Amino acid sequence: MVACSVLLAGCARQSADYTPLYGSSPTVSNTVSQYSFGVPSIRPVRSLWDRYSQLIDALNHASAGFTLKMESAQTPDTYDAKLRAGVFDFAIVDPYQVLLAENLGYTVIARTGKPDRISGVIVTARQGDIHRLSDLRGRNIAFTNTTALAATLLNEYGLLENGFDVRKRAVVLYTHSPETSLLSVTIRRVDAAAVSLADWEVFQHDHPASAGQLIVLWQSDDLSGPAVMASGSVPLAHVRSLQTALVQLGAEANGGNALHRAGISRFEPGDSVSYDDVWDFLQRYRRALGPLPDRMVAR
Repeated sequence: MVACSVLLAGCARQSADYTPLYGSSPTVSNTVSQYSFGVPSIRPVRSLWDRYSQLIDALNHASAGFTLKMESAQTPDTYDAKLRAGVFDFAIVDPYQVLLAENLGYTVIARTGKPDRISGVIVTARQGDIHRLSDLRGRNIAFTNTTALAATLLNEYGLLENGFDVRKRAVVLYTHSPETSLLSVTIRRVDAAAVSLADWEVFQHDHPASAGQLIVLWQSDDLSGPAVMASGSVPLAHVRSLQTALVQLGAEANGGNALHRAGISRFEPGDSVSYDDVWDFLQRYRRALGPLPDRMVAR
C-alpha cells in the first residue's frame, strides 16, 4: 500500500492515559506469553465487557502458546492515543486507523466481513416533505462531527457526487452525538441527520419508537470495515496462530456467538492491500473537498 505520510504529517506519538486491563481470568504465569488485545472504547465499561469478553475467551481457547488480555481506553481519543503510542500488541482498529498504524509498525492480520463495511446515511422524517436530495436545499442537517469517516466524509463526498454540495446548499450543524442528531429529526429541530449506517442501526435497536418516525433518504457507497492488527514486536508464530483463530472463529458455536456479541459478522484473512479502497477514497475526498481532518474516527 502507498505510505500515508501525508495523513501523518505533524502527528507525533502521544502518551496514553492509563486504563485498567480487563480479562476473564487471573494474570498468567510468566512462563506463558501474554499480549494485550485492544478493543474500541465503549461507555459504560460494563458494555465493553459484555461486548468483547466472550471474543477474548474464544480466542484464548483457540490460540496456542500465549494468552490475550483485553485492554481498551476511556474514550475513542485515548484509544487512538494508545494505538499511536504502540501500547497494544494486537488491536481492533477502524479503517482510518489502519493507515495510521501501518506507519507505526503494525500489520493487518485479519479484516471483518462484507456485512461490516462502513457507510453513511442521510435520515429524514418519515412524514416530512423531503423526498429527494434536492429537497435538502436550504435545510438544517445535523452531522455528528467533522472527523467521522462514515458519518461525515462519506456522506459529504457522496452527496457532492450526486450534485448536492452540502456545504453550500444546506445549513450544517454538529451535535457530537449520532443519537442527538437522529432525535433532533424526530422533534423537528433539524430537517435531516447525517450518520453512519452502524449508528442508525444502533438507534433503531435502542429507540424503536423514535426510529419508526424516520426513514433513510440516501445511503453512501461503502468502505472496508474494521481490522485486527498486530504489533511488529509479537513473534511471527504467535501472530499466525491468532490469525488462524480469528478466521476460524465462526466455525464453532462458541466462536460464532462471540462474534455476534461483538457486532462482527466474521473475520477474513487480510493485509494492507485490503484497505487500499480507504486510501483511494481519502485522496478523492481531498481533491474534491479540501484537506482531511487532523483526527478522524470511523463512524
